[in-house]
Amino acid sequence: ESLPHRAILGLFCVHAHTRPQKCRHGYIWARGPVCNLISETLELPQPVPCRGGPGLWRISPRVLQLIHEQVEESRVKQFDLSQILLAK
Repeated sequence: ESLPHRAILGLFCVHAHTRPQKCRHGYIWARGPVCNLISETLELPQPVPCRGGPGLWRISPRVLQLIHEQVEESRVKQFDLSQILLAK
């Protein structure tokens, strides 16, 4: 099954960011110059059509409204970040 294109499928919270070398070996998201530590995600029940753009872009008021309409019926999934970072 393929995911929809040109749509917002959910939201996530970047709790912090660090260098990949400070993350547990094999952690799938510890790549590149920065490892973003994702503490929460929220999958929207329905994809919200959105053209998007390179990098960060502004969300139109209409798209933002469509996202807000779905947030209350969505479940937030939390992640234990203590298992990701290496002990000091």
